[in-house]
Amino acid sequence: LGVPHEVITVLAPLHLFGQFWYHTQHIGKLGILEYFLVTPSQHRVHHAINPIYIDKNLAAIFCVWDRWFGTFQEELKEEPPIYGVLKPVRTWNPLIINFQHLWGMIQDAWYTRSWKEKLTLWWKPTGYRPDDVALKFPRTKVSTESPFEKYNPEMSYFKKAWALFQWLCITVLLLLLLSNYESFTSSQALLMGGLIMVSIFGFTSLMDDYQWSYAFELGRSLLGLLFFCLPFQSDFYLTHIPGLFYFGIIYFSLSIIGLQLLDQKKKLPPLNEGKKKVLLLGPAHPFRGGIADTQNYLAQNLNALGHEVTVFTFTTQYPKLLFPGKTQFSDEKAPDQLNIKRKIHSFNPFNWSKVAQSINQLNPDYVIFRYWTPFLAPCWYGIAQKIHKTIKKMGLVDNWIPHEPKFWDKTLTQLFSSQMDGFASLSTAVGDQIVSDNPQLPVWRGFHPITDHLPQAIPQEKAREALGWPQDKKIVLFFGLIRKYKGLNLLIEAFSKIPLNRSDVILAIVGEAYEPKQKYTELIRKLNLKERIICDFNYANSQKASQVFCAADVVAQTYTSATQSGVTPLAYHFKTPLLVSDLAGLRTPILEDQTGIVSEIKAEKIAENLNKILSNDKLSQFQPSFQKVGDKYSWKSFGLSLMNFMGQL
Repeated sequence: LGVPHEVITVLAPLHLFGQFWYHTQHIGKLGILEYFLVTPSQHRVHHAINPIYIDKNLAAIFCVWDRWFGTFQEELKEEPPIYGVLKPVRTWNPLIINFQHLWGMIQDAWYTRSWKEKLTLWWKPTGYRPDDVALKFPRTKVSTESPFEKYNPEMSYFKKAWALFQWLCITVLLLLLLSNYESFTSSQALLMGGLIMVSIFGFTSLMDDYQWSYAFELGRSLLGLLFFCLPFQSDFYLTHIPGLFYFGIIYFSLSIIGLQLLDQKKKLPPLNEGKKKVLLLGPAHPFRGGIADTQNYLAQNLNALGHEVTVFTFTTQYPKLLFPGKTQFSDEKAPDQLNIKRKIHSFNPFNWSKVAQSINQLNPDYVIFRYWTPFLAPCWYGIAQKIHKTIKKMGLVDNWIPHEPKFWDKTLTQLFSSQMDGFASLSTAVGDQIVSDNPQLPVWRGFHPITDHLPQAIPQEKAREALGWPQDKKIVLFFGLIRKYKGLNLLIEAFSKIPLNRSDVILAIVGEAYEPKQKYTELIRKLNLKERIICDFNYANSQKASQVFCAADVVAQTYTSATQSGVTPLAYHFKTPLLVSDLAGLRTPILEDQTGIVSEIKAEKIAENLNKILSNDKLSQFQPSFQKVGDKYSWKSFGLSLMNFMGQL
């Protein structure tokens, strides 16, 4: 560029050391200097992740450039800087850190379906991602509103000492290279520099506990020893830099010995026997739905109990042609502090071996397979059969017998159970079904916990106002994905039966239809109930769920087939009484806890029982019961019982 090298030689160190002084919190604002120099106050803004401070104060010496180009921001008293980066770094490896943003952009350009985005995202503002990729492959971002957990993976004292040894020795190698640089040819200096870079990459990767890092480090140490022992190399170093030669031989020899000791330490039992490494397989964020939500809640709860939890979810869950809904993905933000990795392709057998290999390298104590449909049986079987025998495998079962059965279901379910060491269920009814088919395997008959991650209840009037629902009428809520077995047709018909047909009670249907919604709108028209039924055939996120449960007087589950339901704990959370069908999986908690009424699965009986439960005296009598069941169905209680059960497998 025409700049003499003498100028760069002089200015580069001055520029570098000139930046040291403003990396401090101890110097306040500096009066008139603030108008033209970069000061500590201005540079604190540069390093902050507060929304108002993002991408501000980019200059290094003179702040006039920021003022000129509109990127200047003064440090505000009312907005103390919060330091860090929005996309948290989860590695010690400096090479990965330096290239992770470029790699992220390459991935986004590869996966986006828009050719326009593939070509233009390189020139977009910082943090930009195409909408389709951001939805399908969400990335964790730090929020200034919640505490930020620094990257600090668990390491033994021996491993920490080994890492310190590596850092000291590599620093010495670098100093010896720089102090004897004139003795090297260009190729020798390049080789030595490359060896140092590979060494930094290797030992920091082992600190991150990558599955391949031990083998990489062993290979790197052997290569380093060979580097100094080759005749043409050893002759050069012994003649010109004997200190570097002897140091290199000792360093790489000790590295090999240390790696062997480190490998032996890994095989020792952990000091904290109470802490377990748990891997959950199944739907989780960014997938939506009740099973994905409870998978997130389970992972958060096991984390809170002190266990190390990883979640493997799907890259592809269902083929698009077979999925009846509008989308498989959630529009809500990723759960906090969860290690969720998208790895599983549910119908690609070539993927299953890779997933099993990842599980074996992770080496968890327990793998929990979430099971609710025989469609997943081949996938879970293909993965489970290749997992090491020392790893315990448990099925967490939502449904054992499908609501809409096929002739091949039993065969596929038995294929899945052949690989499990035990089962846990979310209801007694499901547990009984599992025991009937697998009397030789241990089964824990669990319960469906009440989530504590939902929004708090709001007054009924406010909820109805937000939804535009009438304030002066009783409202019955049907909530959840609409499928044939859920008996919505019976509930609609009940509103045409005595005594409901003489009342002004409203039915609110909230949930995405997994069958033609015209089936229900036509029934409503035929029974002349259009003025008394609210239809909202859209998937309800947690915020919408909060509003509709708080707005309703009663939740109706008029299912024709069920062994448990995630709607029940939602109603418990918002303290909304229930009317449920007389099915074992639904009636048990309602009768035990006295939180609603059980009805025969007939439109006439549903009408009679809804009229009964909607009386003011009846509604009020259920409220004390809800106050008593919080601890009984808590996620903490579920997590403790589940871990105790798995410990006995």
